Amino acid sequence: MNDAIEVKGLTISYGTTLAVDQLTFGVGFGEVVGVLGPNGAGKTSTLETIEGYRRPTQGSVRVLGLDPAAKQAQLSREMGVMLQEGGIPARMTVKAALSLYSRFYDHPRSISELTERLNLSSVLSTPYRRLSGGEKQRLSLALALIGAPRVLLLDEPTAGVDPEGKAAIRELITDLRAASVAILMTGHELEEIDRIVDQVLIIDRGTERAHGSPSELRQAYGGEGVEFTTLSDVDCGALGSRLGTSVHSVRANRYRVEGEPTTEFLGHLLQILGELGIKAQDVATVSPSLEEIYLSLIGSSEPGQPAGIGVEGASTQGPPITPEDQSDPTSKEDAHG
Repeated sequence: MNDAIEVKGLTISYGTTLAVDQLTFGVGFGEVVGVLGPNGAGKTSTLETIEGYRRPTQGSVRVLGLDPAAKQAQLSREMGVMLQEGGIPARMTVKAALSLYSRFYDHPRSISELTERLNLSSVLSTPYRRLSGGEKQRLSLALALIGAPRVLLLDEPTAGVDPEGKAAIRELITDLRAASVAILMTGHELEEIDRIVDQVLIIDRGTERAHGSPSELRQAYGGEGVEFTTLSDVDCGALGSRLGTSVHSVRANRYRVEGEPTTEFLGHLLQILGELGIKAQDVATVSPSLEEIYLSLIGSSEPGQPAGIGVEGASTQGPPITPEDQSDPTSKEDAHG
């Protein structure tokens, strides 16, 4: 076993509807992988199959070398799952929820350490219904971590969280990566994901559209270059011909030259600009954001939705499955996503 999570040729169908089509990827120990896609892309179906709640139509999924559908109860002690809806009773306090979940594990993490790391110490006695959206998110993450899992599934961990909370979550994920925890996460805050993940998997209609590190995606899908400002008129075609690349106007008096901004590239650009009598100012290297790459591959979402990066079928999180709970993993109500 090389990866903590191994997905090979995963295909999931609901009747005649194909939700996931031949998806293959892995998550190594000490690696953070982000799965991105619009509503209906197949993210939820993929996550629920990894959790063991549904069986593949074709292909295979292994978590720690085990079939999660067949070994769900065993894996529940090794896998932490953070979902969008907490499934916590409205009147239950933060401390009571953490104490309840900790009882399902032989060696749970310290509640005081978790609440301090996630800025929850001041709300230990607060009922769930009175928590802010960000506090609910951080509690959900704490519940996913209480069992000291080796594999962690996170559904939008920073959604609705304030800047301080996001920083605390990023720091905690960094520490979990260093501790060799395998982390698979979804999200729509692409700037946050760009700062956290080692690998990105972009899917649409159940099919892989791109897979690689953020830097690899930037190289593969272009967009790197150099911008400069000048008061002179620039013949973009002539300049591009001299440079052997594309040049276009970004806005009035601002131009962009496409290409990897190496030292040699910058030197050549400045030399050509000098030869053409173009005085360049505010020269800066630029690269596409993860959001720009995503939108170039997926485009905008359906009307009324955020830019193609919405959340799929919300599940609810209850206490971890115990060995006594051996219900049929395929009986959970389908969330077609």
